[in-house]
Amino acid sequence: MPIGIGLAATAVISSLLTAFVVFTTLTTKLSKRDDPPRHVGRFDPPRHVGRFSYLSASSA
Repeated sequence: MPIGIGLAATAVISSLLTAFVVFTTLTTKLSKRDDPPRHVGRFDPPRHVGRFSYLSASSA
């Protein structure tokens, strides 16, 4: 039974890694072909963090 659980966990992890690689590859191709600034704004948290810190610093 534990061997089956380990195999199932390995299959799930490998499928998640494969899905992540495919997703990043597709989004990179789409951003290169379509509209890179919109892709960066949608997937890049540091821009939001920088804007938030800028707002808090300007209000201080």
